[in-house]
Formats: sequence, structure tokens, C-alpha cells
Amino acid sequence: MLSLVPRAPALQQWPRPRAGVYRHPRGFTLLEVLAAVLVASLLAAAALPTMHSRVKDRRVQQFAQQIGLLYREARTRAIGRGTSHLVRFSTGENPQGRMDLFEAVQPIGGANNTGHCENLPLMGMNTCEAVNWGAGANSRLVTSLVEPEGGSQAEVFAEFWYDSNTLQGNVDVCFSPGGRSYIRPAQGGSFTPFNGVHQIRVRRMVGGAKADLLVRQVFLLPNGATRVETVVEGI
Repeated sequence: MLSLVPRAPALQQWPRPRAGVYRHPRGFTLLEVLAAVLVASLLAAAALPTMHSRVKDRRVQQFAQQIGLLYREARTRAIGRGTSHLVRFSTGENPQGRMDLFEAVQPIGGANNTGHCENLPLMGMNTCEAVNWGAGANSRLVTSLVEPEGGSQAEVFAEFWYDSNTLQGNVDVCFSPGGRSYIRPAQGGSFTPFNGVHQIRVRRMVGGAKADLLVRQVFLLPNGATRVETVVEGI
């Protein structure tokens, strides 16, 4: 008798792996490892000059920011403490540019001196002209700002440009208790009202010469505010 029930398809037989046969993943040879180390070393050596230049450029930026902060601090202290403050820019002791912040204080040895008056503000008048800044008993040094490395090997320099077009080695900027600003282009001269815009340029020096690189310009404004801008010179 003929059956009408379909037969199940035959199962496919896969070959069984032979016993004792196992393939380990292939590793790196010593020659390949040495080649990879050599390539990495070459890439690192090629990137080193760029990294070094960026580190130096960051120092220029930080120095410029610190200069702007020092001038703003001087005016804030003058108003807050009720006595004149002076920022002295000079290249005499440090050719890379040095800034000293002075405060007008009670002179030592006065009629009402109690032995500690040298730390008290000199109040009651605009003392920008009356104080022998940096040398007399009626001014004291608050803080100084100088390029960290200093010396002949320093690569960061600051230059004061009077009226933004005349290079000056020594400039005094004085802030009165009322918030007014005065300036004189040489120590020991007469102060004049701070009008216009002056600037301090901070740049890198390569081999003792000014490099055509990024320059930070610290603009000093009559109201005591400062602004730092980046320009590219030599283009």
C-alpha cells in the first residue's frame, strides 16, 4: 500500500574537527614591535618643537594677563583704601620689564608716629605728586611682577608704548583715591592726566631678536580698565 506521509529531510552532516587540532591567535613578532616603537618615537620627536612653542606662547599670554590684572588692582586698591597707588614700569633692573606696585603710607617718624604708621594709608589728599615713590618713607612696595625666568635667557619681554607709538623704558601710572589716573613717562617728572590709550606689548624673543610671532597687547585705558588682544606681527 502506497503511503502519502512525506518523509523528513535528511539532516546535513558537518565534518567533526579532528582531535588535538587547535589554532592559537597570531601575536606580534619582535621586529613588528620594534618598528611600532620607532614610528611612535619619530612622531613624538616631530611634535616636540610645536609643543615647546605652544608652552612658550602660553607663558606670553599669562604674563600679559598678569600685567593687566596688576593695573586694575592698583586702581581698586586706591579707591578702597583711600590712598594713592602707583604702578612703576621699568627696564633698568630687568630688561624684560618689571612692574612694581606701591602704596602711599604714613611717613615714618612723623609727629604722630606710633611705631607702626608705615602700614597706614596716607589719606586726605591726592598724593601722586607729593610722594617720593619707591625711595621715600611715605611709600611701600605692595607687590612686584617680573617675567619668571628673567636674565639674558628669558624669552618673554614686555615693552611700554607711551601713547601707543613711543617706546619708553620707565613709566609711572598713579591712581588717586578718587579713581583718577595720572601718568609720567620718566621717574621723577611731573604727572599729567591719563588721557588716550597706552599699551604694553608682551612678546617672545628668539636668539635675542624680536620674533614675528603672536604679540599680546595690553591696552591701558584712562578709567583703569585693561584689555588684552592678540595680534600677529611680521605679516
